[in-house]
Amino acid sequence: MNIFCILCKELIPEKRKRRGACTCSKEHQQEYRRQRRAERALVNCRLCGRKARKPKAVEPVLSEHMESVDPSHSEN
Repeated sequence: MNIFCILCKELIPEKRKRRGACTCSKEHQQEYRRQRRAERALVNCRLCGRKARKPKAVEPVLSEHMESVDPSHSEN
């Protein structure tokens, strides 16, 4: 049975297949772990276990704050 790497879709070598690996190399294994850790970090904190904060929506900037600052009018 052919088993393919989760990241690059290449065939997994027999030695790694016997061990039950889902990636074709050590580097891909580390990358896959990093991706899974990042996904879990969106749910719970890995240090304390609390639920992660939801990212705040960025609000539009009012047009009155968009005025450009002229350096010749500095108040020094």
